[in-house]
Amino acid sequence: MIEDKKVPEPSILDDINDESDQAQAIADFRSLVKHNGWRRIVKYYEDVMRYHQAQLNGDTDVNAIKSMSDLSLIRFKRDSAERLMNLPDILIGLIKFESEDLILDPHYVPDDFDDNIDK
Repeated sequence: MIEDKKVPEPSILDDINDESDQAQAIADFRSLVKHNGWRRIVKYYEDVMRYHQAQLNGDTDVNAIKSMSDLSLIRFKRDSAERLMNLPDILIGLIKFESEDLILDPHYVPDDFDDNIDK
C-alpha cells in the first residue's frame, strides 16, 4: 500500500537555523547580485521586460495582442521577468519578513515602550 504523504510548502527559512545562518544567507544573496553571471541574467531580463512592454505598446513587428488572454500572457511574462531579475532582493526580504514575529494589532504597544522613550 502506498502512503499518502503530503508535501509541505517550502519556506526560505527551511535551511536557516539561527541568526548566523540568516545573516549568511542574506550575505550570499547580496554577493550573488555582484556576480558577473547574475549581471548577465539581469541584462537579459531587462531586455525581456523591454520587449514585452514594446509588445504592449504595439512597438514590435508582430501584433502580439489578438485577445485579452494574449494581453494577460504578455503582462505575465513582463512581470515574471521583473520578479526573476529581482529574485535575490525578494529572497532577502522574505528572509527578513519570515523571521520576524509579526504583530498585526494596530494598537499594540511593546512591553518595554516606556523604557525606550528618551528621558
